[in-house]
Amino acid sequence: MKSLDIKAGEKIIEENTEATHVYLIKKGEVVVKYGDHEEILEEGNVFGIESLVGENYQENAIARTDVKLNQFSPEEFKELYAGTDVEKKALKYYTKRTMKLLGWI
Repeated sequence: MKSLDIKAGEKIIEENTEATHVYLIKKGEVVVKYGDHEEILEEGNVFGIESLVGENYQENAIARTDVKLNQFSPEEFKELYAGTDVEKKALKYYTKRTMKLLGWI
């Protein structure tokens, strides 16, 4: 795990690039854009979970405010958060996002 300090306006991940890390927001807000949708994620939210399934990132993530993040390799994330509320929240977000992209909600 690595701690990162990101300034407002800085890009964190870019759509269609190799997904190498999962990010947990410790402080601040991140704007996540996917398709025609945009969401603001806050402390405790996770993004970049495509790395857990070996796919490219499907979203752009930009710091809305100054942000503190924990950056995990897929293995680190699974080891630390398997079966926890953090993992459940990440999966719920990923499922919701996928349903929006498919036009189901």
